[in-house]
Amino acid sequence: MTFSTFNDLASLDALALTWVTVGDGQVVLSVTGEVDIATSGELDRTLANVLHRPSVHRIEVDLAGLRFLDASGILALLRGSDRARRQGCQLLLTNVTPGVRRVLQITGASSVLGLGDGR
Repeated sequence: MTFSTFNDLASLDALALTWVTVGDGQVVLSVTGEVDIATSGELDRTLANVLHRPSVHRIEVDLAGLRFLDASGILALLRGSDRARRQGCQLLLTNVTPGVRRVLQITGASSVLGLGDGR
């Protein structure tokens, strides 16, 4: 089952968040577009909503389609990671593009967030 939580098609810089349950307690949240001050709240709310689902123990945040991430987006990911950790859930960023990976490394967020193998 796939859920789309936010998609502003009027903007080329739209944020699209879709998530799907891929296994017992495993969810993949795909982030496409840009996460900035205008859209980071939706990412934060979506992560919180996914964590409220029963028996979720692993969330993969697929960033393959992420074109831009600012400080407010990093904060949303850090909050989601903290919530997940407190609930005994693993949050892992996957398909992190080189540009986004660099921003996460420069800010020090990569040491807190679980980064996948860079697929």
